Amino acid sequence: MEEFSLNKKFSENCETHLCKQREAGETEGLAERNACLQKMDAPLSFWQSLLLKYQLDYPDSISWNVPLLVKFGCNTDIARLKKAVDTVLATHPVFSVIYLLKGDEPVQRYVPNKKFDTTVEEVTEAELETIKRGLVRPFEMLEKPLYRLRLFKTEKGEYLFCDFHHSIVDGVSRYIFFNDICDAYEGKPLKPDYYFAAMDYRQGLMHSSRFEEGRKYYDKLFEGYEKAMPPRLKIDMKPNDNPLGTIREMIPIAESFYEQMQRVHGLNKNAFFIIVSCFVLSAYNEKDAALLTWIHNGRHTFVEKSVFGFMYQCYPVGLCFDDTKTLSNLYREVKEQIHNNKHYSCFPYPGRELRPEEKGVANFNYLKDLKYLRDFAHKEGLSYTVSVLSADVDQADNLLEIEVSDIDDGCFLELKYNASAYKKESINRFKNMFMKTACLLMEHIENHEMKVMEIISAIRK
Repeated sequence: MEEFSLNKKFSENCETHLCKQREAGETEGLAERNACLQKMDAPLSFWQSLLLKYQLDYPDSISWNVPLLVKFGCNTDIARLKKAVDTVLATHPVFSVIYLLKGDEPVQRYVPNKKFDTTVEEVTEAELETIKRGLVRPFEMLEKPLYRLRLFKTEKGEYLFCDFHHSIVDGVSRYIFFNDICDAYEGKPLKPDYYFAAMDYRQGLMHSSRFEEGRKYYDKLFEGYEKAMPPRLKIDMKPNDNPLGTIREMIPIAESFYEQMQRVHGLNKNAFFIIVSCFVLSAYNEKDAALLTWIHNGRHTFVEKSVFGFMYQCYPVGLCFDDTKTLSNLYREVKEQIHNNKHYSCFPYPGRELRPEEKGVANFNYLKDLKYLRDFAHKEGLSYTVSVLSADVDQADNLLEIEVSDIDDGCFLELKYNASAYKKESINRFKNMFMKTACLLMEHIENHEMKVMEIISAIRK
């Protein structure tokens, strides 16, 4: 294979090259460029490299598996469905990608002319229940496929099992995948996927002036946040095992409040829950600062919008709490930080490297949109429902995962924690503080001059 190398002229102009292609139809030369790049070994993105390293360090982990089981509606033509699945696999280049090491450096290689021929497995519903318990397994990351698909036909319907390693998939990718299956089932043409052109664009940004500006911006902004690290709750016990505990509860806030928050302060749901979490971390840990990261879909160009791949960006937000700051000050600060996050999106802010004794920080996943899991009955000819699968053995690979999900009935908070590190009553306390904070901010949405320390004091009571 040829070595993947950035075109120097492209690197110099990367901030305007693909950014110009925000409107549909502006794809001149992309197919040729993507085809050329597919012949080369490409570097992994910053975040792909981190996920690969984690999986190689912990080969039995399923932390980064993304498993789903799809049940299709009545009258599904299994032959057409199989053909649609194979068409989608052939359309998106990442399904022909493998990772390998060249020396000590990981690269991704496109394996051309791969034939996709999904087998239809005829089983009973009872047999499928048994099979489901062993579907989610760790991925072998080097020189192996980074996904698994199985198509089942039972006496009650058709099922598609998919499991993707997170390094090749994000939330938008899953929507693209299912939407493409529906379109392929109906015989509609699928949009081209310029995965390697998009990855080349991302690599090019690392040579741009904005990348260096981003580095300086984050170094200056967060130099005082060492006292807020590590971003986790104080643990109750030294972890000696990994049993998983889960607490889930609806957040008692109506949709109209989020609309008001957007109208009054220019902050959306995601920003609101970032603020709530910063308050709770500060109050729970009894620190006057909080630093955490949030996830953005990261698809800024037309080219990136149809790519099945890991495209999201991880952005930091840091807040200090003192007697002088008001809610209005804090909201303005968060709004400014989020704006700057997007401006410096080319810089993959990783946060400080954790010391060995700090391993197992909290993962914060904000506003995971689960609305795509609804029955897509409006799709012509093909409807389906999606279930999120878990492993046969529940394990907590992190100390704590904090997730806010958006569904039709509102938003709910889910806390997954290592039950050997935290007592259930501690996680319940955190949950109660989270709910109380959200309600306090809702009650005082018009009280712009309220001091943030009044909120902190109320949370701690």
